[in-house]
Amino acid sequence: MKKLKILVLILFFGISLTACETKKNKDITSYMDSISLKKFEKYKTSKKTFVVYVARPSCSDCSLLDDALINDIENNENHLLNKILYLDVTKLHSQKNKWDNFKMVHNINGTPAFIYVENGLEKSVYSWTEEQGFIYKDFLNWLEEKNGKEK
Repeated sequence: MKKLKILVLILFFGISLTACETKKNKDITSYMDSISLKKFEKYKTSKKTFVVYVARPSCSDCSLLDDALINDIENNENHLLNKILYLDVTKLHSQKNKWDNFKMVHNINGTPAFIYVENGLEKSVYSWTEEQGFIYKDFLNWLEEKNGKEK
């Protein structure tokens, strides 16, 4: 009986570790093209039209959103999600003054946030807020609205 309990525990932990490892392998950067802050600014000066996802791997709201985005991308739920660029602001976030300035300049409240740039000009943002958090369905509606403007 004791051996059976030990075997069950070993199997349980083995399955749990495998499940956790599988989840860790699903990284949003495998689904979206990553850009640096420098490239973000370069895209704007070259008058490109795009949507950028401003996020941090250590942000719990971003992690939850990543899971939803990956799920929808894998299931072909929304073709617009494949066009989004990913901007990791971890380093910037660690420098309070620079992070506060970035948020002010780009009119975001925090991460996760999406910035719609049309012909090099920031036209709209959809950002996490302290009051509402991040509402995925509202974000998808926002993205659909921006798609009507994309070329």
